[in-house]
Amino acid sequence: MTAPYPHYKLTEDPLALVLCQVRFSRVQKMPDYIPEIQERLRKEGFPEDASVQVGRIHWEMGKQPETTQVQHSEFRSKDGWWGIAINDDNLALFTTHYDRFNGFGERLGNILRVINEVVDLSPGSVTRVGLRYIDVVVPKPGETWKLYLHPGLHGPDADAFPDSAPSMMQEHSGRTNHGTITVRISQNNQGMVLPQGTLVKPMEFRQTFDPNQLLTLIDTDHFVEGKWDFDIASILETVDVLHQGSNTVFFNSLITKHARMAWGAEDVADRKR
Repeated sequence: MTAPYPHYKLTEDPLALVLCQVRFSRVQKMPDYIPEIQERLRKEGFPEDASVQVGRIHWEMGKQPETTQVQHSEFRSKDGWWGIAINDDNLALFTTHYDRFNGFGERLGNILRVINEVVDLSPGSVTRVGLRYIDVVVPKPGETWKLYLHPGLHGPDADAFPDSAPSMMQEHSGRTNHGTITVRISQNNQGMVLPQGTLVKPMEFRQTFDPNQLLTLIDTDHFVEGKWDFDIASILETVDVLHQGSNTVFFNSLITKHARMAWGAEDVADRKR
């Protein structure tokens, strides 16, 4: 993926959620480390404990699936805008109040350092790094969502599929220079801002959404899988590359010039959208 893109900051950003997940070699003793991790993260701006028990389904050939209850450790900022989820083989940083990539990357680096200092993940490997952006398209009065999405994403052009019938669902996936990117586009008029199962607990969004209005979700998931040594600098570099690739797809292939204008796109000197 080498195509350049203009560097924009959107003053009326449609971005509802940004989530970065780092998957690593399983640490069976992770629950034993959680109290110390929580104490450290509490002082890093995540004092609220949002941990819950969740069901995990285990599938085995020839047997009925089994569901077991496991601890989902999650900590959030005081304002509820940022969250960290930690499990025995992955961690995730997510926010509904994303500003620029620099700030997001800095927080991710701090969290990785805290967890590594407590657990020491260096003996194991990193197996997946993913960066996910979920944007919500809400047309202005008198407009249609088709003004915002690239024409190739409009679906069948027929009277049988009017704008008032929110049933569109698309998925596009392909290789990039650095990994795999999957774009899912879906619509609903039930006020669902995030795809089901994205978060264990709800969060407060920066935007206000009318639950009866048609929402068009653009879910961009850019990730790389493999097996590498655990190195924080390398992880952050990978996330930055995934970020650049996602922006290239978003601005060049998913949205229109009308969308950029409606969202108040401003050219910026750096690429840290």
